[in-house]
Amino acid sequence: LEVLYLLWFHVFCSTLPIYGAHAPNLIDFARRLLNHIRQRIKPMRDIEFIYRRLFESCGTCKQITHLCELNKEMIKNNIQPDKVTSGTYFQALLQCKRRGGTKEADEDK
Repeated sequence: LEVLYLLWFHVFCSTLPIYGAHAPNLIDFARRLLNHIRQRIKPMRDIEFIYRRLFESCGTCKQITHLCELNKEMIKNNIQPDKVTSGTYFQALLQCKRRGGTKEADEDK
């Protein structure tokens, strides 16, 4: 079952830029789904992969608020990011700033 969710998130994050105007609502939906499945599948072995893909999507769609919330949520849930996940987060943060992100990017550092 976890593999199906991983596939869904991979496809979702790959196609999210196509629906740019709806990105905030779609990211909210993905976060709710992630919270739901995280409670059903314990432990989720590849949860960091999902967070990485969501970080990338937030950067691509310049959703800096969602990006920062996802990072805080991950830490709150005791998911310690490895170097790749941390790098993906900071890369997405820079993408948001380059594309006209808000002041929140500076405050989050």
